[in-house]
Amino acid sequence: MSVYEILSGTPLLKKSYVNKFLFIVFLGIHVPLIGLIGYMLATTAPDGAQKTTVIIVLILTLLSTGATLPMLHSLLKPLVTAQQELASVMQASKPLSLPTGDHDEVGKLLSQIQDTYASLDQAIADRDSLFDIISHDFRAPLNRIVALCSLYDYSDEEERVTNVQTIRTEAEALHHEMKQLLNSLRTSASMGPDAVVDVAAIATDVVQSLDVIATDKQVMIHNSANGICTVKADPFFLKQAIKNLVTNAIKYSGSGKSIVVHTQAQNGKVVFSVADEGIGFYPADATRILDRFTDASRTGTQGESSNGVGLSIVRRIVERHGGLLQAHSDGPGKGAVFTFCMPAASGKA
Repeated sequence: MSVYEILSGTPLLKKSYVNKFLFIVFLGIHVPLIGLIGYMLATTAPDGAQKTTVIIVLILTLLSTGATLPMLHSLLKPLVTAQQELASVMQASKPLSLPTGDHDEVGKLLSQIQDTYASLDQAIADRDSLFDIISHDFRAPLNRIVALCSLYDYSDEEERVTNVQTIRTEAEALHHEMKQLLNSLRTSASMGPDAVVDVAAIATDVVQSLDVIATDKQVMIHNSANGICTVKADPFFLKQAIKNLVTNAIKYSGSGKSIVVHTQAQNGKVVFSVADEGIGFYPADATRILDRFTDASRTGTQGESSNGVGLSIVRRIVERHGGLLQAHSDGPGKGAVFTFCMPAASGKA
């Protein structure tokens, strides 16, 4: 049985590592002194001077102990603070902030705990984003396929042919999205930077893929780009972010309205924006509208549903790539602008 296990079985010491540490220090200081004093008293007949010496030594030992123990206690304060911080994080689900400024063994241990926690926290956020992408972006084509299948028995031959072609198109698009997602997950452990990609080219691809939906709502999309707009990013997740922004603009735009998609290189960053003339939102909701499962989300202009995760997906993807997403609107009915910026691949955009 180890010393630690013995002390852990002692009622006054078992719940506090600090007390165990101080107890050992106390023994280390006093046992040798007590033994020395006992030896002095046992080997010689004590006279007045010896008694005075023993008393002075005992007093000085007690005084030094009284001064040393608080300092030793403060020396262990980082461990106590770490324990309290971990307990509060578990209770309140707040970010972990450990005292990691020291360079000794304790400081290195706390730094490793902080880094491990940050990695796990990011992994959980990436997992949540992945689930949100699957539920948000894959649900719509599946719903359209199910809806078209339910109309099969009530359609004439011409409508059936058209519906089957649409089902095939939706299924192929869904298969392509799933394949891209799986490839992305195989090649990278998270949604972090993976390759140099052209944001403007991805935006053009997204706009073209959504042209049918925009045309059905009689919404015109204008797409433009200026400069070399390359960033280091995971192509699949970046495309999902852009697609969500453009899809949102279509959803909240009425018939005859326009959407402006623009990508530009500016001051070492690539800035991408989607501006619409849709329903807009109150300026005070500019931050809240980006939250996951936000209650600030609303139905589209043709009754399209919203589960409140689309913009939060975009924000997490953008932030994971070192970027920033911002939302702006002058108020309800005055349209909205969503902009994100990311570091340019070369740093010289």
